Amino acid sequence: MSMSSHVQAQNKADLFFSDQKDADRATPTSTSPSAPPPPTTTTTPPQPPPQTAHPPSHPSSPRAPAAPA
Repeated sequence: MSMSSHVQAQNKADLFFSDQKDADRATPTSTSPSAPPPPTTTTTPPQPPPQTAHPPSHPSSPRAPAAPA
């Protein structure tokens, strides 16, 4: 009796571990493809802002001398 109950416990453990392995495998696979896209999209916007910030500084310089003149 005790032997059969022990085997049942082992089977349950095996099922649990097999489920965990499947979940682990599925999670990284689905996360990997999704992960690359976000970084690319986040990296693209930051680049334009710095460029836009620099142009204003240049126009301001010419304006300062132009106003007094």
